[in-house]
Amino acid sequence: MSNTVDYDSLTLIDYIDELPSSNQTKYYPKKKYSEDGSYVEIPLYLTNCVSPAHDDRHPSMVIYEGDTRIVHHCYSCGNRDAINNYFHQRFIKRFSASNGLDEQKAIEEINKEANYDPNN
Repeated sequence: MSNTVDYDSLTLIDYIDELPSSNQTKYYPKKKYSEDGSYVEIPLYLTNCVSPAHDDRHPSMVIYEGDTRIVHHCYSCGNRDAINNYFHQRFIKRFSASNGLDEQKAIEEINKEANYDPNN
């Protein structure tokens, strides 16, 4: 049994599924040039920011598939740490449930492996 959240295996839909049900979520495909010069459509979603410090009444955060990972960014507050923490906590819940662990135990194990001290 793995004791980490495998972020490389998470998809754009995994992130979208973890958004609050109250969020407005709009699909706006992003166009990007491919290596052969043609346009490729990349799924992009505009939604309300999930940072607790940002009372977002109008969608200002984007989530899309980057070249190597899922990218999220709030154009209003730009609080990357709070957004990362939001998703991290939700994926820990998913990890602990799928591995039969207590949520707090899962958080402690993941933080220990990442050498992360939540008190600092």
